[in-house]
Amino acid sequence: FGQSAGDIAFVGFNADGDDDFAIVVLADLPANTIIYITDNEPNATGNGLVDLNEGEMSWDTGASIITAGTVVLFTDTDNPVNPSYGSSVGTISSSSAPNLAGGGDALYAVLGDPTTNSITVWLAGIQNEAGNEGANFSATGLIAGSTFVNFYTSGSPDGGVYSGVITDELNWSDYLTLINNPANWTTDTSNGENVLTDMANLAASNFVLPVERQEIENFSTYPNPVTNGEFFINSANNATKDVRIFDMLGKQVYAKNVIANERVNVANLNTGIYILKVIEEGKTATRKLVIK
Repeated sequence: FGQSAGDIAFVGFNADGDDDFAIVVLADLPANTIIYITDNEPNATGNGLVDLNEGEMSWDTGASIITAGTVVLFTDTDNPVNPSYGSSVGTISSSSAPNLAGGGDALYAVLGDPTTNSITVWLAGIQNEAGNEGANFSATGLIAGSTFVNFYTSGSPDGGVYSGVITDELNWSDYLTLINNPANWTTDTSNGENVLTDMANLAASNFVLPVERQEIENFSTYPNPVTNGEFFINSANNATKDVRIFDMLGKQVYAKNVIANERVNVANLNTGIYILKVIEEGKTATRKLVIK
């Protein structure tokens, strides 16, 4: 569950009125992940911000894993006392709300507290202004058109929303190229609030993969609960599998490529509830694993 650039992407941005925005999760996010969102500029080293004159907010993803494809809508982030303030998944909090500018601004999502120069990963970014992304943009490691979208086309758009396809890409990462291409965005140059409904519709739909790519066929594990420190994984193809186990805080505690009929030995893991993630020939299965 270690997040990296491109594991989320911005798919909506409203610099008018209430500073709404939306992201799509392109890799499973563990429970209670904290992601910071800021419209301040990165510093030269990429571990913090040039100043704190604009805004920073934190997003707690909540008590459950957020699965890839989920769209999260953030509304009225400029005003914590507004009844609509918040996120459609998890919770947000801020002491200095973002202040997005219709004439041009950038918004970033990061891991690590940006206010204490503790940024560890720049996950994604978005901008509605023509020209380059700023003097220190390279320090973020983000790449325009891949992990950073500038949806400016003309007329200084106050708002924009991704309006490309949200189905049938073979892998979650395939959506990055589409999302970060401004040609796949609908923009509004007069009132960013006009794209809010489109953002809400996107959040209600979510992104998907073709059904045949999503789930390993005839996937099963036994025994589960695990009582003797070992279990087996079966599937229709019985191909080699990339097996990963995470604790409930999202920390990876096991990783191995497992061949057909091989025992998965977890005798060194403590009793408790874990998340099992298995990848086989591009397909994925995720299950709760109980170890007794």
